[in-house]
Amino acid sequence: MVDRLDEQDRQALQASPLFRAMPHSVLTPILAASHLKKAAARSLLFRQDAPADDLFVMLDGWIKLTRTLPGGQQAIIGIFTRGEMLAEAVALTGQSYPASGEAVTDVRYLQVPASSTRTVIEHQPQAALAMISATALHLRNLTRQIAELKARKASQRVAEFLFSLTPIRQGPISLRLPFDKVLIAGRLGMQPESLSRAFAQLRSSGVEVHGARVEIPSAERLMSLIAQDEITHDEEEGSGEDGKPENDNHQSAG
Repeated sequence: MVDRLDEQDRQALQASPLFRAMPHSVLTPILAASHLKKAAARSLLFRQDAPADDLFVMLDGWIKLTRTLPGGQQAIIGIFTRGEMLAEAVALTGQSYPASGEAVTDVRYLQVPASSTRTVIEHQPQAALAMISATALHLRNLTRQIAELKARKASQRVAEFLFSLTPIRQGPISLRLPFDKVLIAGRLGMQPESLSRAFAQLRSSGVEVHGARVEIPSAERLMSLIAQDEITHDEEEGSGEDGKPENDNHQSAG
């Protein structure tokens, strides 16, 4: 398994909090028991309420987590991509998956057996420390994301998302949205209509959206928008009539 990972795969693993904190002696047996897999868009990687026998590390593509509510609606929990890890907490503690994982695009991922990982953790204290470190980092990132959802207006969140799709930070940028706008809205904690208004606001920074194609004439100009700290209620696209942030539970596009 380890020999089949190319340099980009290894970089993706190093981006995941759990594996980044693990010493080589601990990581090697875990990777040896893991499986490198591919799945087409709309494939189900794991199902809600099924035993969490594996955890997953994304290498390429995007996956969405959706939870089916008692009324039958599907709430988008999150959208994940390269270097991000899914289901590690429930898998390593022997629970069931709280949501279903479905490929939004064609994906490549590492499927890591929970049992093998638990065995390594039980016998090597370094692995347990890595797990604690990864959990702490995950909590810090979650806290930061919540703060950004509350502190940033919708157009800033969209601008940050666009920059997450490309390493370019100077000059013009031409990129393609990786999935439909309903899912983008779900990832950014807003309603689809708020996303449309945010894209409209970004026109003042030169951003043009034509279907899935986005043209940004000046990366620097868009970055200056993200750097702005002031937010007014009129500018906040994610607020309802009472000024409160809109709920981030959205129905899936299916």
